Amino acid sequence: MLSLKSIRFRISLWYMAILFVTLSLFSLLIFNVYKNLLMEQIDNQLLYKAEAIADSINTYWDAERLEAIKDGRPYQVYTIRNNLNFVHIAQKWVIKRPEPAQLRDPHLPNLLVQIFDAKGRHIASSKAYEGLMHLPKTTRASIDRGNWFYNTATLKTAHQPSIHMRQLTVGVEEQHHLGYIVQISCTLDRVHFEAANLQWLLLIFIPTIVLLTGIMGAFLAGRTLRPVRNMTKTIRTMDPNRLSTHIPVPQTHDELQHLAETFNKLLAEASHAFIVQTQFISDASHELRTPLTIIKGELDVLLKKRRSIDEYQLALSSTLEEIDTLGHIIESLLLLARLDNAHNEISLMSVDLTALINQILNRFERIAKEKQLTLTSTLKENCMIDGEPTYLERLFSNLIDNAIKYSSKGGTITLSAMYNQNRLHFSIEDQGIGILSHHLSRIFDRFFQADNSRHGMGFGLGLSMCKRIMELHHGKINVKSKFGEGTTFDLDFPV
Repeated sequence: MLSLKSIRFRISLWYMAILFVTLSLFSLLIFNVYKNLLMEQIDNQLLYKAEAIADSINTYWDAERLEAIKDGRPYQVYTIRNNLNFVHIAQKWVIKRPEPAQLRDPHLPNLLVQIFDAKGRHIASSKAYEGLMHLPKTTRASIDRGNWFYNTATLKTAHQPSIHMRQLTVGVEEQHHLGYIVQISCTLDRVHFEAANLQWLLLIFIPTIVLLTGIMGAFLAGRTLRPVRNMTKTIRTMDPNRLSTHIPVPQTHDELQHLAETFNKLLAEASHAFIVQTQFISDASHELRTPLTIIKGELDVLLKKRRSIDEYQLALSSTLEEIDTLGHIIESLLLLARLDNAHNEISLMSVDLTALINQILNRFERIAKEKQLTLTSTLKENCMIDGEPTYLERLFSNLIDNAIKYSSKGGTITLSAMYNQNRLHFSIEDQGIGILSHHLSRIFDRFFQADNSRHGMGFGLGLSMCKRIMELHHGKINVKSKFGEGTTFDLDFPV
């Protein structure tokens, strides 16, 4: 079994792992977005510079054409595509003015400018990099399909590390034809430098944050689990014979508080069940001991000396009565055990309550006549409820039997029923000796007998059965009584 300390450690590890994965994925996204932004910035600057270079070269070329016109030379031959003067102008511009004022940018150091003619032949270069002085076929093909082309090239040198270059190749048109090509390149040192700085920052930031949050998470988990630790400590020190002890309830207004309250409720119910069971065993032992003591006494008396036949018959009759009493007690206890083990799960069927009550009244009619009692039923025909017939028969038999036992001679016992919305209210009213008010709260306890006037007339189990049967039928049973005037049992069934 895992301890709370181990649970807290595992929670912290899971929290740190989830946080580490989340921050790593988020950092990877940030790193890629930042690197792409740097590349986009360089691409925009390269495009701006390429367009500025083309404008500057075209300005020199236009000036050359104006000079030709002034000298009377045919300006028609001064086209970029077929005039060697353009080659000289481009070379001159690149060599003498490789970095005009409008092109200066501290973010693009080591700028390399190259000029190619329309056929892709190298014309001029601001720096002599042998590996970059030719125009790849893929680049030329891209220029033919559009106006510019971005790519990343690697410049390999003999005595220095490889240099990664970002290149922009722009085609400049003249009279809707490709005149020449400008290729501008810069190193990616700045991008790599800033990306590396961000990478190191993230590598330091993520573990630090994960570690700090892990420590904080362990602290918070410890505080959160502290009520559980206190509850566990209390439960371990509980005495199984003293279930009335309650665990402390944390005022956290969450699941822990609900758990503690639920557990205390369970302890209270278990304690009550334990007390009831203990009292039940004690009462059952007492009830069983009485007839056994009488039987043993009768047999001891018979064995002391010879008796007459009448004395033997009298003793055996008394013994047989006590054996019958034991049988009734054991039968009632077995029925109570079955009712307790039903766990609110019984098979219900439609029962004609009127027919059932009439059948029970016919069975008790002779006993009622002996006491000059009148049994009256106001139940209408086809009064139907859902129930278990055997249990319902025992329920009403017990109540009617009690009413007959404790009714005064010449009294009336009235049975009535009425529907109210989705409930059936059934009552049994007698005009008997009644029950004292301070005994009403215990009338359904097992083996409880209200007073001496009732003692010897039963075992105190009948009403316990009635209450349990009503619970299994999801109903309620209540009693109202006035001492010396009579008692009324009210039964409430769902329909």
